[in-house]
Amino acid sequence: MTTGPDTTQSKNPPAQKANRLGLLVLIVVVGAWGSTAFHYVQGVYHARPYPLNTFLFLPHDRFMDFFNDYWRAKGFLSGSSSVISYTPFAHLVMTVFTSWRFVTSLYVASAVFLAAVVFMIWRFYVNVPGSPVQLRLLQLFILAAMTYPVLFVLDRGNQEMLVFALLFGFAYFYYVKRRPWVAVIFLAAATAMKIYPGVFIVLLIADRRYRESVVMALTTAFAWLASASVLALASHRGLLSVLTASRATLVGGQGSYMLTLDSVGHRHTLWSLVTLRAYLTGRAQALPGLIQPYGLACLTAFLLISAYVVFVEREQWKRFALLTVAMLLLPYLSASYNLIHLFLPLMLFLNTRRESRFDSVYTVLFALLLVPLDYIVIVSDVSISTLFYPVIMICLLVLIVVDRLMTGSVAHEPDALDFANA
Repeated sequence: MTTGPDTTQSKNPPAQKANRLGLLVLIVVVGAWGSTAFHYVQGVYHARPYPLNTFLFLPHDRFMDFFNDYWRAKGFLSGSSSVISYTPFAHLVMTVFTSWRFVTSLYVASAVFLAAVVFMIWRFYVNVPGSPVQLRLLQLFILAAMTYPVLFVLDRGNQEMLVFALLFGFAYFYYVKRRPWVAVIFLAAATAMKIYPGVFIVLLIADRRYRESVVMALTTAFAWLASASVLALASHRGLLSVLTASRATLVGGQGSYMLTLDSVGHRHTLWSLVTLRAYLTGRAQALPGLIQPYGLACLTAFLLISAYVVFVEREQWKRFALLTVAMLLLPYLSASYNLIHLFLPLMLFLNTRRESRFDSVYTVLFALLLVPLDYIVIVSDVSISTLFYPVIMICLLVLIVVDRLMTGSVAHEPDALDFANA
């Protein structure tokens, strides 16, 4: 880590990456083992029930996100259900999975996700020149099998697994292969599944790839309409009824759920903090009146972050990190499995040659977001992690801005991503 006033190009990129990776792995190991030991003692020796006996969700509810989406897709085709999971494209993807038995479908979705995670970590995390293969395999195991977001998304079986695979495809083709037109297809597919990945269109705009931005938006819209049309034909419904069902899920269902205390546990958004405070102070009845002001405030915050990314920030990993934080912090609902997307800006950070006096701090902040922090339960299944994760992300956002202010004109130099060894 440098101590000079400016951000500079590293004279020894492999050593720099090894230092960042070593600190990251150390914190993940300590965090994972510490939380596992804590919950084991609570559950086995003190006979404490959920949530003190696990850092995951209810043990008897494992894989239920996938289970519910699977049977909704089956029911929609047969006419026994009118519920659509997420967007028409996401529902159509799940409909394809119903071609297999439930267990087979779950294995396939999990395998796709794990393949993306293992490939990413092996190629872009642990591939430090001169590092022994045995050490790389150990680091691969730690980051792929002991990080909280990976374990949580596998435990839930959420479609976020597929969204992550698509966003990794976007990052891979955009930053590594330098094939933006291919990257746009992956980003459009991810956005068509769960909408919020659309925030990364700001990266295209920041790089003045306006044609790609338009194509991405049009491709997303086409995927929605085409998927809705296919679902309408397959289920013998009208196109409008399919779109209405999707809107009911995205707006109606989540709108009522986000007003409950159940929507706070294993979350990390600013709205979670608002909801928690309302329940703790006995003012839950005021939450409906806060929905619109909160939405306007977050829209303003997102526009400011986007403007900063487009007009000020030049380092690619910081751009990606800022938009990822916005994507995780600002929505009304975002569960712990969404934290897996932090692997993508972290991948870029590990592979940048540029040094900063804050390198170690960045690494610590990323690492803390990848480990369980739920040692104290506040109420119901809401733990202190609901407070810690937003604070850590805000610290990451503020630090990036402060780093830019302190480095001055250096931030205008060409970016320093280095995937030569990948």
